[in-house]
Amino acid sequence: MKKATLFIIMIVALVFMVTFSTSVNAEEDPSPTTVCKSWASTAEKVMIARQIGVPMSRLFEIAEESDSVNYTSVLKDIVVKAYDKPRYSTESMQNKCVRDFQNVIFKECIQVFRN
Repeated sequence: MKKATLFIIMIVALVFMVTFSTSVNAEEDPSPTTVCKSWASTAEKVMIARQIGVPMSRLFEIAEESDSVNYTSVLKDIVVKAYDKPRYSTESMQNKCVRDFQNVIFKECIQVFRN
């Protein structure tokens, strides 16, 4: 029951992130930190979904619901990277994996702006 509820929450959160990130992309000139925090937050949601067992195909479906081709592409890249990581059985390891993944995506995003 708990996993089913969490799954529904994750789907809603990911749909929200698609909408939110599309609006962030529509801003005139968002700062690199703003953009990267948005992607890190999205990465967090994706990794949580991965850790609770949401099928990768479902996250791809959600990504494809975006109006932005660029957003869809980056989100799919994040999903693939998340599913390259192992799925852990303990909550403490899941939380560590989520934090680490969020930081990796933030760092990669910041590096793109530096180049």
